[in-house]
Amino acid sequence: MLALLVALTPTVGGATTPQQSSAIPEDFVRALLTRVNIVPELFPGEITPVLAELAAVPDDARVLGTIAYDDSHTVYLEIDDGAGAYVASTRDRLTAAGWQAAELPRRTGFVQTGVPAPPSSFCRQRSVVSLPAVDDSLVTVSLNPDVEPDESVCFRMAQTPDAGNEYEELREHMPVLTVPEGEVGRRGSRGGMGGRSSMTSVIEIETSMSPAQIVDHVGGELDAQGWSPEAAAAGSLVHIAMSTKTFDDGFEALGQLTVLALEPGRYEVTFLMRKLNED
Repeated sequence: MLALLVALTPTVGGATTPQQSSAIPEDFVRALLTRVNIVPELFPGEITPVLAELAAVPDDARVLGTIAYDDSHTVYLEIDDGAGAYVASTRDRLTAAGWQAAELPRRTGFVQTGVPAPPSSFCRQRSVVSLPAVDDSLVTVSLNPDVEPDESVCFRMAQTPDAGNEYEELREHMPVLTVPEGEVGRRGSRGGMGGRSSMTSVIEIETSMSPAQIVDHVGGELDAQGWSPEAAAAGSLVHIAMSTKTFDDGFEALGQLTVLALEPGRYEVTFLMRKLNED
């Protein structure tokens, strides 16, 4: 991007290695950012007028630059006091100005925290603004000024899931499970395991917790969401706990929690939910 400061320098054997020394030539950066023959305009150290009002650059921020395509403008800001506070204040300002937040679907399975992530995209008429925090100090603010309504993120988020969609039915009944204490190495969810009547959420963690403590942690969260323990078994490498729940809408589910020891202090934790009753 505009802030790239990596230059390629020769090493032994003719190979190249990145060095933090000088800026990459602008024509090379422009070539990297070209999208199917659409060449962007680059504004190093500047913010374009169309973004200036939306971004409201604070005094402690440094404008790294703006990338402008025909259909979008994106400014990169480096903020000393942290990206989180800036994103929150910009979110409040957009909401007060009549922008509609694109609410994210309910997260299920293993999540980093039980608190839903705040929206990062906002829509007003045919315009969409996105403001994700790249890291603790870097923020991007993007504006798509003219988006087809059925392609808008707000339009997609507002759609009611198809009642006949098995995946959506499973996702709506899947419990929300916060990640046990420890560093997450891999996380994911998938449906359709063994047919269209089950959904699986998997994480890989490094933790000082024992397998039994992980089972207790997840079991406590299942209990708080109305799941009833049914059976459990433990071996040298694998701990398994089964639970069931009948939902108010008649959906009956069996849950299987599996904690697999990969090596000392590192585990694969899987929650499999299977629908028991057929429509």
